[in-house]
Amino acid sequence: MEQRNNAVSIVVIGSLWGITEATLGYLVHILSFFSFYGISGIIMSAVAVYFMRMAFKTTHKLSSIFYVSVIAAGIKLFDLFLPMLPASKTIGPAIAILSEGLVIMLGYALFSKGQKYISLSLFGGILWRVFYLATLFILGYFTPHTSISAYILSFILLQGMLNAIFIYPVLKIKNIKALRGELAVRPEFAIVLFSLAVSLELILKTI
Repeated sequence: MEQRNNAVSIVVIGSLWGITEATLGYLVHILSFFSFYGISGIIMSAVAVYFMRMAFKTTHKLSSIFYVSVIAAGIKLFDLFLPMLPASKTIGPAIAILSEGLVIMLGYALFSKGQKYISLSLFGGILWRVFYLATLFILGYFTPHTSISAYILSFILLQGMLNAIFIYPVLKIKNIKALRGELAVRPEFAIVLFSLAVSLELILKTI
C-alpha cells in the first residue's frame, strides 16, 4: 500500500511541476526575450528543485527525486503531438528535466546528510548541464553554433554558477511540506492533475 501511495504522490507532484513548467515557464520564457539567454533555465531549474524536495519529503526515497522528473518530462513530451513545433524544441527541455532529476538525486546521495547545501547547489547547477549537453550530443540534437570551449565557459560554468545561486535558497527552505492528505494518494486526483498539466502544456505552446 505504501508503494502504491508513493507512486500516486509522485504523479501528483510531477503533475504540479508540469503545471508550473507550462504556466510560470511560459512567462519566464517571455522574460528571457528582455533579459539574457538562459535565464529561463536558471529560474525553472530552481523551481524543479522545489518539487524534487517535496517528492523526497513525501516518500523519503531518493529514487522519487528522479521519478518525479520523469513525470514532468513526460508531460513535456506531449508537445511532440504539435506538428508546428520542431521535435528538438520538445526533446531538449524534456532531457533538461530528466538531467536535473538525475543529478539532484545523485547530489542528495552525496551531500544532503551533511547539509552541504553549497556543494549540492554547485553540483546540481553545473552537472545537470553536462548531462544535458552530453545526452543531446549522443542523440544528435547538439549542433554547436560556437566553439565547445565557449559552451563550457558560458552554458556550463557561468550559467551553472548562476544556477547554483538560485538553487541554494530553495535547498535552505525549511518548511517545504510533504504531500499529505487523501488527495495525495487518490489515483483519480493524480489523473485529473496530469491531464490538466498536459492540457496547459499543449494550449500554451500554441499561443
